[in-house]
Amino acid sequence: MRLQPLGHPSTKSRCISGGACDFTIHPRVNILPRGRILPAIILRGELRAIADSIARVRRAFIMRWMQRIGFQSMKSIKWLATIPPYLAIGAGIYAFKNAWITLIGYHLTLLLILSLARPAIRFKILLQTRSLAWIRRSLFASAGIGITIFFLHPYLGFVDDYSSRLEALGLNPSTWPAFLTYLTLTNPFLEEFFWRAHLGSEAPTLHFTDVLYAGYHGLVLVLFVQPWMVLLSLAVLTLSGWLWRRIYRMEGGLLVPVAGHMAADFSILLAVFLISG
Repeated sequence: MRLQPLGHPSTKSRCISGGACDFTIHPRVNILPRGRILPAIILRGELRAIADSIARVRRAFIMRWMQRIGFQSMKSIKWLATIPPYLAIGAGIYAFKNAWITLIGYHLTLLLILSLARPAIRFKILLQTRSLAWIRRSLFASAGIGITIFFLHPYLGFVDDYSSRLEALGLNPSTWPAFLTYLTLTNPFLEEFFWRAHLGSEAPTLHFTDVLYAGYHGLVLVLFVQPWMVLLSLAVLTLSGWLWRRIYRMEGGLLVPVAGHMAADFSILLAVFLISG
């Protein structure tokens, strides 16, 4: 709001008959007695200062709360990027009811987020490591998960009609090989770069992003296994995410996590394919 000085050409004065001019009229100023214009301006400024103070206190409170749960600054709210992948998985499974749409939609969502975020980390980090020994350990340990599922599946809480549920999602003997090949060759690279490099924290302990990584698997697992197995699987996935994140920090590259992730995806899907046939 602009106030023009008295006597300015754009300012008009109106006088009450029999008295002095008591009001100043300006196109951008409400009609106020002259003696009340300055107090009104001061009051308005004080109210604005109070509102700014409240906003600062609110921001400080939010920042303190964020730091307590693992976020260091407003710029580090990268966890918001995990919402679209959850939506992609949910839509593919429960709306389109198709495994291919779910997986490809999920991967396209990860690529879109990364293209918008433009992380400083280069994709060549996917092929970097300091120790080949860790690759062997990661491969054997992760492959053991699928082997365990194959031999112990009667005790792992699979629902009775899990084979028909897989077929309802478009996974049958004719589509399984292509689905298994595509997921094994693409999913580890995309997920490790997104969850471990882009979103991964440097915290040595469990971090909220480890839980978020595990969480989206629950949207799929709940269709095929009992609730207790869903919870157990989420716990294992959370620990796996933490371990792969720590290895990435120690090794300075993602090759070890990618190798382990690839072995886990291949062995688990192969075991599910074999026991569902």
